[in-house]
Amino acid sequence: SGAVGITSELEVMLDTAGLAHVTGLSASGEVLHYFQNGASNPDGSAAWAFENISAEDLAPNGIETPAFTGLVSYATSWGGLNIAGLDENGSIFSVWTAPSLA
Repeated sequence: SGAVGITSELEVMLDTAGLAHVTGLSASGEVLHYFQNGASNPDGSAAWAFENISAEDLAPNGIETPAFTGLVSYATSWGGLNIAGLDENGSIFSVWTAPSLA
């Protein structure tokens, strides 16, 4: 529900539980996150969830989404999930979460 398509900067990472996370940018530059939520569909396939990081996490905290010119996504061994990139001025920005924040 409410999912928006990734149009650029598609990245994939696996968390420490082996669940897949797909990140990227929408056509309007929003940071998007699709992820396996650990549940199963009735047919036994993995269930997926959607999060618009720009709308759900950044904007409510008064943070404007940078005009990213590139992204990279990576998971840490301690469970951190990171999305980082450069803006048009070469400034580095990172959006991340950690298991203790969930």
